[in-house]
Amino acid sequence: MAVSHLVALYQDDVEEAFEYVGIEYVEPKNYFRPVFWETAAAYAGHGFGLCEHYTDPETCAAEEESMPSESVFAVHYSRTALTTSLVVMKTALALWEPDYRHTENFALGFDAIGDDKNEEKYWDAVRDELRAIMIRYQYYERPSKILLTGDMALNETFTRVLKEAMVNVMGKVPPIFSSDPELITAKGAAEIGRRNNFLEAARSV
Repeated sequence: MAVSHLVALYQDDVEEAFEYVGIEYVEPKNYFRPVFWETAAAYAGHGFGLCEHYTDPETCAAEEESMPSESVFAVHYSRTALTTSLVVMKTALALWEPDYRHTENFALGFDAIGDDKNEEKYWDAVRDELRAIMIRYQYYERPSKILLTGDMALNETFTRVLKEAMVNVMGKVPPIFSSDPELITAKGAAEIGRRNNFLEAARSV
């Protein structure tokens, strides 16, 4: 249900991909964007932006209304890509992640390191990429947390470079949430789907 934020990826593309592999496409109720991005799913997977009493729609709505919005730095690091987003979250389904506050770099995945001669240059480029969006929006609210996803997000050198980049642009490192970075998106999407199915069943009674 959740997909990576790629520029020019639209709902029709996602629905066709799901149909091709035989997976039902489910869109969360009351979701204001047609594609459920990975960032929102990871946010939910860590337990953020979810009301406690989801079986009571009115109470849930009141809980969500009282949730503060926050700036979040979302980083996906895998063998094939490095992407960053400086997003604003309120609830797990209230994500503001416009294309212009999102970067994609398919030349900085972990597999691009190559031989030892290029490794230092590679990590310098990764550091610059992590700093870029933070510098571009330096006068906006600074992120209160960092969400990591991707199969290489726990690489020790990457974690060190990420922290160095944050200290350089912020003077500190916000809390980093990196538990199960390969699975956290699926966990969050499953939780949203479970809640969605409950509400659908309740409406049909």
